[in-house]
Amino acid sequence: MAGLTAAYFLHDALVRMVAESDPHFQMSFALDPLVLAFAVATTLAAALLFGVLPAWQVTNTGPGATLQEQSRGAKGSLGQMRWGRFLVSVQLALSLPLLVGAGLLARTLYNLQRADLGFPAERLLLVRVDAREVGYDTVRRDSLPRELVGEFQRIPGVRAASFSHLGIFGGGESSLGIEVEGYTPKENNDRDSALDEVGPGYFSTLRVPITLGREILDSDHGGAPKVCVINEAFAKRFFYSRNPIGMRVTSSNNDKQTTFHVVSVAKNARTQSLRGDVEPRFFVPVAQSPLATSNPTFLIRTATKAASVMAAVRKTIQGVDAVLPILSRQID
Repeated sequence: MAGLTAAYFLHDALVRMVAESDPHFQMSFALDPLVLAFAVATTLAAALLFGVLPAWQVTNTGPGATLQEQSRGAKGSLGQMRWGRFLVSVQLALSLPLLVGAGLLARTLYNLQRADLGFPAERLLLVRVDAREVGYDTVRRDSLPRELVGEFQRIPGVRAASFSHLGIFGGGESSLGIEVEGYTPKENNDRDSALDEVGPGYFSTLRVPITLGREILDSDHGGAPKVCVINEAFAKRFFYSRNPIGMRVTSSNNDKQTTFHVVSVAKNARTQSLRGDVEPRFFVPVAQSPLATSNPTFLIRTATKAASVMAAVRKTIQGVDAVLPILSRQID
């Protein structure tokens, strides 16, 4: 019971500690009712087996029997020895799975924290503002990200800035049904791909290498030819050994089709999940996105520790609009 009480009061503190030490690491730390019920049941069973039952046995043993047992000296009775061995075996049987589980959990946490993201996590600040909450219309929401990126780039200590719809380990995901030029789907679930809508300079800010082609540019606006960047997993799945540059990727959203031309291939990067293989993903300029994008996450690469730049970033946002809600975290 003391452990359950400590877990209840220390839960929030432990979650904050892990989040501050590694913000891109995500795991649910909620106190599960089934786990708590199992812990209580195990505690009660252990108390009955190793506390109440031996005490009951002693109280039901007469004085004469006790003196007789004592007279036998260190040899003890065979029945008591067997009973003691049984209790020890039960204790080991209960504790061993717990120790193995704790070891596996520790190993999992260690592996996840050391996972290769595909980009340097140091000195990267993530900032999200909620333009819908303050009543911005569509035109103002569309112009706000570029305006703020321009202001961020003027802050001393900021090396680069961009934005994306999903951000980094933001807990969301986007996908669309697609048709890829020259590719014949093998089955029905082979017609979709993960998607992110990004701003100019996204890959250079995140420092994800472009292996073929070019970065998303300021010139990739709504009136320009529609383009996309694909990751290596996308290229491997849909193009095999073909050169994807210039090939068409057509997305479908509510019966509306939009065709993009591939302009580059980026190395695989883990931006949404630390587990499993990196999934195929294509990236389109926010201005050309077939989806209604709002509240992007700003990515700010700093020359010094990200925390030292955050005050200036907040001041910059408040200078544009003092009522904009700000949510920030750093990967450092």
